[in-house]
Amino acid sequence: MFLLTTSLRRLAASAVLLLLMQGAQAARPQSEFPLREVLLSDVAQPIERKEIEVVVFIAPESCTPKTHESTWGTIVSSDNTSLFKSWACRAYVDAAKDPKEEFAFVPMPPAFKRPSILHTVQGLPASTTGRRYVALIDWKYADTTLGKCNSFGCYSSLVMLIETVVYDRVAAKTIWHSIETTRAAMKGLSYDVKEANRIGPLHVAITLNAIIERKTVQQAEEQGMRRTTALEPSNVPGQAGTALNKKANLIFFNRMPQETVDSEKFDSGRKFYDIQSSHLQGRAKKTSYYNDSKTHVALELPPGTYEIAFYKDRKTFDIKENGPPVYLSFDNGIFSTISINELSPQKALELTQDSLNALLPELTPVAYPLRARKQQWTQP
Repeated sequence: MFLLTTSLRRLAASAVLLLLMQGAQAARPQSEFPLREVLLSDVAQPIERKEIEVVVFIAPESCTPKTHESTWGTIVSSDNTSLFKSWACRAYVDAAKDPKEEFAFVPMPPAFKRPSILHTVQGLPASTTGRRYVALIDWKYADTTLGKCNSFGCYSSLVMLIETVVYDRVAAKTIWHSIETTRAAMKGLSYDVKEANRIGPLHVAITLNAIIERKTVQQAEEQGMRRTTALEPSNVPGQAGTALNKKANLIFFNRMPQETVDSEKFDSGRKFYDIQSSHLQGRAKKTSYYNDSKTHVALELPPGTYEIAFYKDRKTFDIKENGPPVYLSFDNGIFSTISINELSPQKALELTQDSLNALLPELTPVAYPLRARKQQWTQP
């Protein structure tokens, strides 16, 4: 682990964004990551935040911004991008010292990264936390918007690409591997610990929450809300299935519009919703899910009447014993409502060709490895 010196901390904290004149903008790069994809999920038991050590790979020099002294004797940024990235770097270092932080953040030089998950874990220094699980975090930027000001104040934002691995030291195996694209933003034109948390540690925590929340998903599964795939597995290894999964009697597609290139306009199309059922017990009576754009949820449900609720937008449907499956999609409706549409089997199969499973690893035509991803780690 490395720590900034006091002088560098003061320098970074006192530096402010130098607002540059906006000239011609270069073409923004397209993210090579999907909005969200689960590559491996093998979480067999509940996991708490206090059990996870979070290793974030950070180059020490990236925490030091490029600065110079202005005509008025103040320290200002020589390079806005360098300054903004230094704030994200510092945010991880500050999170590592925060006694209220339940995850144990451990900044680590990139030299400890290896091509495979196993070799990276084996090459890490001995843990000082004694926690069972270690999360490996690889993060980088696809796009940044710096020092944007309006009548409500100034902010900076970025599109962050995050690859997350969770390794169980006791069982000696990887239990989670995911990649995603997300937007982070902070207010103001100078470093603030709480605001800077939003452009790094907070989004890592949100990603890891998908593992923490597996407890409630598993409880709902035990009581009838079983996760599955939208497609039948192919008989040919390494190829996506070509038929809908007969066991999936509910498949729900998110077709909300999304933008992954511009950090000012970024929108994942993510929507939260509940599936409610009066005939099931416990967690299965009301189960919460979320989908990003171009993802789907496939479930194997017991017979009965269900209601999908997006706040005030609701739809009721019946699942019958040996009856036809229900295929639904949601999109923008009028006046900020959700448009929930019933699909034919043919249309549902068509949508799987451009969709990722939001809950489980599933090989669809757009999933890894059929669609190449620039990943940091290979399994195991």
